[in-house]
Amino acid sequence: MHFRLVDRSGRRLKNGDVVKVIEDRDILAVFFDDSDIILPPDLDDCLGACGRVLETDASDSSVKIALTGISKQYWFPVAGLESPDKMLASPARVVNTLSESIALELTEQLFQDEEFKDVTFSLKDCEVRAHKNILAASSHVFSAMLTDTGTEARESVIRLPAIHGSSMRTFLRLLYTGHVDPADWKAKSTLHADSESGDSGTLPIQILLEIAKLAKMYMVEGVMQIVVETVKNRLRQLQEDDAETIQIILAAAISDNLGPIRTAAIVAAKESSVMRDLYTKQRLLAEVQTELQAIWPPPPRTIKRRRLE
Repeated sequence: MHFRLVDRSGRRLKNGDVVKVIEDRDILAVFFDDSDIILPPDLDDCLGACGRVLETDASDSSVKIALTGISKQYWFPVAGLESPDKMLASPARVVNTLSESIALELTEQLFQDEEFKDVTFSLKDCEVRAHKNILAASSHVFSAMLTDTGTEARESVIRLPAIHGSSMRTFLRLLYTGHVDPADWKAKSTLHADSESGDSGTLPIQILLEIAKLAKMYMVEGVMQIVVETVKNRLRQLQEDDAETIQIILAAAISDNLGPIRTAAIVAAKESSVMRDLYTKQRLLAEVQTELQAIWPPPPRTIKRRRLE
């Protein structure tokens, strides 16, 4: 089972090896969830940090590392670790690692290059372009839409007036590369201007939910899996009194029929005393109030009676 301890650089990890934590927070969180390893409470401080392997566990592909700089020891999934020096990678894996790196660089260049993009998404606040062949390869829904005799195929335009540009840019980067870039949602957008700061390196929840909607609409399975795991992780990390985020996620999941996210939000609501209190006082959105009857009894009805005068 030693092959389960191979990191992203192709090394078979052992005690004493020096490793580096990847810098993509959302992708790292997905690896933690897949491994059932508890997220470090100061995960943001761990991003990009180096450390030395103290223990290994091939059963769940994880290693315990002592991180330098923050003087902490945590278990990490090996899929979220790489070599600080890519030249230290195992010779048997150098070719594969180099190939993966080249492939990622090519898809990133393809995503950035506007010259040969031949389909336009007309959105709420802007237009975003993409390649038909990439879209068709990623989804049979896109393939059918762009090859039949419909309006989208004739005009090479897909109109989505309810979707924001920041959501579409992030969705397409995930579709092309499997990665995210904060620049895609830090750009001017009306979607999260009132609720979340565009300076944040964390993907705003409203954009994340719109990406889930797009992935469901066009049946892009890979993107959907990443988004679902990211939302589940966000729900697990919420503060006890953050009922607003649970309600936002559950309302969107109900509206867009996002089954896995809907279930995860209900589980989070069940564990929140604040949500239970709001439910009992009937202060939640109507659709959320109704949905939560699946786990709680109907709140008592208050009947006002007229006095006899």
